[in-house]
Amino acid sequence: MGKFRWMSRRRPIFFLFGLLTLAFSSFIASLQVFWIPVQLLNFKFVPVRHQLNVVLLTSIVWTALLSMWYPPVEELEEEAPITM
Repeated sequence: MGKFRWMSRRRPIFFLFGLLTLAFSSFIASLQVFWIPVQLLNFKFVPVRHQLNVVLLTSIVWTALLSMWYPPVEELEEEAPITM
């Protein structure tokens, strides 16, 4: 019964899908705005033997942009030093 507790509340799966869509909609939009033009340009102008390299370098840029836009959350409590 514990695994299916959400079913007992009579929330359909669409409700959970809606929550995920709200949470990730800005991320998905930025992902599509960045990667779709990159892939279109990649397949149009880059020779086949270099397409993987373009995607790999672009993914490094994408990761750097995500790191700038969404910096890591600093923890409120400092970790206690490990003593032996």
